[in-house]
Amino acid sequence: MRLVSLLFILATPGWVIPVHAQDAPVDLRTWKPSRPEPIVMMQVWGTYTPRTRTFSGGPFPRYHSQHSIWNTQVRRARVGLKGEILPRLHYTAILAFDQIGHDALAGTTGGANNGAFPGVGILDAFVTWGIRRDGKGIHLTAGYFRPQYGRESITSGFAVNSIEKTMDQNYLREHMVYSNPGRAAGINAGCQMRLGSDKAWLRWDAGLFNPDQGYPGNFPLLGVGRIAGTWGDPESEGYSLSHRINYFGKRQGLTVGVGGSLGRGQAFYVRSWTYGLDLLWNHGPFQLDGEIHWLGRDILPSGGDPIFNGDQYVSRTGHLRAGVNISLDHLGHLEPTVAWAFFYGGMSENDQGLAVGAQAPAGREFYFEPGVNWWFNARTVLQLHYTFRQGQAGHAGDGAEVNSYFTQSGLGAIRRGDWAGLALRWML
Repeated sequence: MRLVSLLFILATPGWVIPVHAQDAPVDLRTWKPSRPEPIVMMQVWGTYTPRTRTFSGGPFPRYHSQHSIWNTQVRRARVGLKGEILPRLHYTAILAFDQIGHDALAGTTGGANNGAFPGVGILDAFVTWGIRRDGKGIHLTAGYFRPQYGRESITSGFAVNSIEKTMDQNYLREHMVYSNPGRAAGINAGCQMRLGSDKAWLRWDAGLFNPDQGYPGNFPLLGVGRIAGTWGDPESEGYSLSHRINYFGKRQGLTVGVGGSLGRGQAFYVRSWTYGLDLLWNHGPFQLDGEIHWLGRDILPSGGDPIFNGDQYVSRTGHLRAGVNISLDHLGHLEPTVAWAFFYGGMSENDQGLAVGAQAPAGREFYFEPGVNWWFNARTVLQLHYTFRQGQAGHAGDGAEVNSYFTQSGLGAIRRGDWAGLALRWML
């Protein structure tokens, strides 16, 4: 009862419920759904990887340097519809076909989606209901979508100002929902509210999801929560599942979020959890965003084995990214950017043994990405970036596939190379 009362209070800006004329009942017998609005997005990349090293076993196991790779791929493509079914009840449905033409030897991550008819899958399929007609108060979202936690994971790949979404997203998503797309079936309640003035805001989200671990009959519950305070302009006029990085000088504000997740485990681990911080700062031509997350799994005791004697495995991941807009007048904006991302996992024999029991990555990975974006407008950008990558396998040594730097779908054990990328990204 206390929880219900708290949600009731948080859903009411100003701590009271005013009665407005627009809240009068709507005659559903004469209501007409809105015309579906199309969603079309695409990213086309040309990348150059000077060196990737693959691993061969046998009597003389070692890494072999491969020839340089030029690769053209459709990195992301989206087609979908959105609209309003009933008053305050909105839907979004998006199909995705990614990684078309990806070469496994390229420095970019992910498996290939090649062939005459590349695979297509559902990316998002959800409905959102706003309880109040004025757009304020609690919004309920149900379907297949991203749990609202972190910064990078809840920001579209078409809204970030690096050429690729930072790698910490991948570790976070795999840890929470066991898949790189980062979606899960579930329900979320969220609210954005003003705190006394137009320059102080609070947003909160709380969701319950059923991520698919790939084991028949096992869809463990995952609880996710985040609360974010904003000083200055809010990130959007009202509550939204869409997030941005670059506002081209139209937003002056700082948002800091804290959150976490808790879910049931599988095999040796009984509990999977996360907690972390994230931020977004926009001031004049500058934008800065970042996050840090602790990823943990509690491991069950196992037959007197000291490694699995009710222990816990914890890793960390995060990023920091900055950009500045330089006006080109009628030609748009030029935005130099820089991004740094990291993953810190177990390096010792004992810690990497725990990582195996927790079915989690280990070792370390870092990358540094300078680049420049030419924004023709807020929906179309040409990008030129270079990504420097490094990894450390720790005790596991050569040939170990302990994290994403050391493994590639279709190749197995590798040492991933640096890469340069030229990309065109647009949204309709």
